[in-house]
Parts: sequence; C-alpha cells; structure tokens
Amino acid sequence: MRFRLRVPLHARDVAPGDERADGPAMLHGILGYMVGLGLAAGITVVSFFIAGTTLVWQPSIPIALFVLAVAQMGVPSWRWRSAC
Repeated sequence: MRFRLRVPLHARDVAPGDERADGPAMLHGILGYMVGLGLAAGITVVSFFIAGTTLVWQPSIPIALFVLAVAQMGVPSWRWRSAC
C-alpha cells in the first residue's frame, strides 16, 4: 500500500549543494570547501609523518592513525561558519 504526502513540502527543502548561491553565499561556500580541503590534506600529511617517524611511541602508531582517520572523516561534515 502506498501513501502519498498531501502536505506541500517546505520551499527551502532542497538537496545539499542544490541551493542557489548568490554573491557572498557563494564566497562562503567556496571558502568552506577550501578550508575542509586544507584540513583533510593536513591530516593526511600528519598521518604519513607519524607513520614514518620515531617521535611517537611505536606501539601507539596504529591508535594515532585510527584517531587521525576518524578526524578526517569528520572534516567533510564540518561547516565553515563566519560572523557575516
């Protein structure tokens, strides 16, 4: 049995990335993506550095890499918020 939604959807219900961006909104969106890209690249560099250095206690390297992997998964969901 199928049920149809008879209530009109909210006008602002759109898929992420499908909304219109004009002027400052587009700049904030691009800035947010660039900050996320920079954080992800930085975390990647740190994980390779940790894996190849003796600065970290050797038995803790897998735990450190796991923590960095979880942190990197959180980067895409992070949103740049500005005071504008």
